[in-house]
Amino acid sequence: IDYLVPGILMMTVLYSGAWAGTGYIDDINSGVMDQYLTSPISRTAIVTGQLVQQLIINVVQSLVVLGIGWLGGARYPGGAGGMLVALGVATLLATIFCCASTAVALISRNQIALISLSQLIVLPATFLSTTMMPSALMPQWVQDVSRWNPMTWAVELGRGGLSGAYPDAGWWQAGGLALLAALAFLWAVRSLRAYQRSV
Repeated sequence: IDYLVPGILMMTVLYSGAWAGTGYIDDINSGVMDQYLTSPISRTAIVTGQLVQQLIINVVQSLVVLGIGWLGGARYPGGAGGMLVALGVATLLATIFCCASTAVALISRNQIALISLSQLIVLPATFLSTTMMPSALMPQWVQDVSRWNPMTWAVELGRGGLSGAYPDAGWWQAGGLALLAALAFLWAVRSLRAYQRSV
């Protein structure tokens, strides 16, 4: 259970983040988005506001997962600092998928398309990673894929934080997640601006 809790933690934020764009589609369909776009606020602030709301929800969900894991028998030798690391990594992963989901929602403007694409991404991201089992137990080709899978980076960093034993590749994994989060955020902002020009 010590091994599985970090994986379940990252799965929770992954799936939650992948659905974040549905709020934008609701706003588009109800006319709220048009009101946002005619108000004197920056487009970055619109994306940031929605993102912060989603990240707060993800932090609460993450704390619940860690609490349930503790009640189920998991122990976190990394202590409070390690838990903060795991929560920080989960927040980075959530940022990537929340922003990507936002961008897809603003481009497609269709709930079914967003849900279909989300499922097409989150399931392989989960099962082609070390979320459920150690890399050594996987076929070689899955090991090769998982090495470059951001889900693996997040899970291994979270696992390292909770156990107190960080992976050797931890720094570049954390850097990769931060870079992807920044790129996803820029994509979401550009998608909002593209949406505004099209309406």
